[in-house]
Amino acid sequence: MPTSRRFASRCATCRPRSRRTASRCPRPDRRNKERDLANLSRDLQRAQREFREDLNLRRNEELASVQERANKVIQQIAEAEKFDLILQDPVVFASQKIDITDKVIKALADK
Repeated sequence: MPTSRRFASRCATCRPRSRRTASRCPRPDRRNKERDLANLSRDLQRAQREFREDLNLRRNEELASVQERANKVIQQIAEAEKFDLILQDPVVFASQKIDITDKVIKALADK
């Protein structure tokens, strides 16, 4: 079981038990259990944050890899077809006869 799920499970099982036994539990024990629960909750939040950071890092690495491959293919097409200029992201309009998007997608799929 992944770490964050394990923390969440432990927190979930501690809360109802701590509510039921709160009135019967001596104060020092109760404080210790509340502190343990707070620590578990903090650990869960940290594990979730670390997971999100790792996920974002991995996503950015993969996106950079895809962009690098696409840029190489675009450059190859531009050189082969002797284009003077190729615009990438914020293109408002492009005529079908000069749009090389389909060629880039096909070249990427072939690799």
